[in-house]
Amino acid sequence: MRKSVALIVTLGLVFLLSACGIYWDELIDVQHPPVRVVFKIEPDDAQILLNGRFIGEAYEFRTWDSALELLSKHNEIIIKREGYVEEVVDLFDYATARITVAIALKKIRDDAVAPAPAVPPAEPSAEPAEPPAYTATPAPPEEPAKEAVEEEVATVKTARIHLEVVPTESAIYLNGRFWGIAPEGGRIDNLRLEPGEYTLEVTKPGYAPAKKTIKVTGQAEVKVSIQLEKKTEEEPLVL
Repeated sequence: MRKSVALIVTLGLVFLLSACGIYWDELIDVQHPPVRVVFKIEPDDAQILLNGRFIGEAYEFRTWDSALELLSKHNEIIIKREGYVEEVVDLFDYATARITVAIALKKIRDDAVAPAPAVPPAEPSAEPAEPPAYTATPAPPEEPAKEAVEEEVATVKTARIHLEVVPTESAIYLNGRFWGIAPEGGRIDNLRLEPGEYTLEVTKPGYAPAKKTIKVTGQAEVKVSIQLEKKTEEEPLVL
């Protein structure tokens, strides 16, 4: 009788401990810590593809404030730019969760072209070959004027916009399209614009919206500051 009772108690304890173990395993967070990736790529306008989808250019993720945040390292990252050799990044090559990807893309050589197939020699003819007719050597193409080249380079140059927005967590719109949320501290340094005129609009519940027009004329940096003012509560009308 005592042996039966002891056996039942032992089985009950084993069941209880196994149940507690299952519950404890559910409470433990077995996921890896989130991964933050900073890209320092040359050239810095190279495209970043995450799992086959374009997410932005390298300069947009150059600082820790604008780093790419991932839930794990089980992601495929490809860096590509026209005229350069494509690079594939394996996040498991980095030991920490704060990853800095520093790569200088290699240019594709102009001479890396497959050679033309060899032409078989022509069969000899019984008749004597006539001397080849004289052909004038074509003149080399004229080089564009230096001023025209400099003007073309100036039109594609982008300016770095230093944007300061108060308060934080305000919504930022660029030319009517949502661009992002103002981070803590309100300073944004990863915005680049080509020469032209742009409209910035900032909104946040409880504040009066603000709109500002900026002109980019080819300068290297532009500083813009936008500060929202709280809405004043209107006093109720007394009838």
